[in-house]
Amino acid sequence: MRSGRLAEERLAEAAARVGRGRPVRARPVDAQVGLDAARRALRVEGDVRLAGPAHVVELLPEPNIAAGVHEHSLAKLLGPSADAGGGLVVVLRDAHRYESIQDEAERLLAAHPDAVVVETGLRYWRPPTARGYISTHGAGRANLEAAAEQLRGA
Repeated sequence: MRSGRLAEERLAEAAARVGRGRPVRARPVDAQVGLDAARRALRVEGDVRLAGPAHVVELLPEPNIAAGVHEHSLAKLLGPSADAGGGLVVVLRDAHRYESIQDEAERLLAAHPDAVVVETGLRYWRPPTARGYISTHGAGRANLEAAAEQLRGA
């Protein structure tokens, strides 16, 4: 408008049209729908059930500007682990893109052959030595809740 490419009248006309629009009404959110979809999206290989409280290690890359920091965590959903009596759970996100994360995951799995891996991103890389593997196809709360159910044996 300041440069003269857009007339002030045209801007006022567009604003009036927007003002006459129908109000958008928020619909109630049914969390069960998301959880049901997340359960169907899971891919589970091997034995992923935990015997008790687990120690969760999240090997996650630095968040990018598009995705931002994730507020949900599998460690929070599984609760505190007094001892690692239930085993080790290694959480990954798009591990196929990060050789350093692959190396760290393989190091952990060599020390803990009974560990379970949970991939929350794309499942292009799977460590060969994990006792069990879960691919969630997402890192949202519903995805992590569905994974936690599998780990608890539900």
